[in-house]
Amino acid sequence: MNDDFDRPKGIQRVRRLPDPELGTLWESIVIEEGLKERLLSQAVLNFTMRGKVDRSVVPLHGVILLVGAPGTGKTSLARGLAHRTAESFKGGGG
Repeated sequence: MNDDFDRPKGIQRVRRLPDPELGTLWESIVIEEGLKERLLSQAVLNFTMRGKVDRSVVPLHGVILLVGAPGTGKTSLARGLAHRTAESFKGGGG
């Protein structure tokens, strides 16, 4: 069976995380000091607290929105963040 037809609409490919290639990408991204750590903290918080905190207390939606002109690195940042988030969880070493 062809894997291209088994994915949900809009999903280009499936990648197992963490992925060292994306780790290299994450390390190569140059942005405002502290921003990577804040993004990582928010991503980890989204995965660990989303189901435990009532949304009326903390409006935790699990969404990080990256905005900017084309070619500014939003996709690279998102891929690298996915890798680092996966590394943060037990067994996330690969």
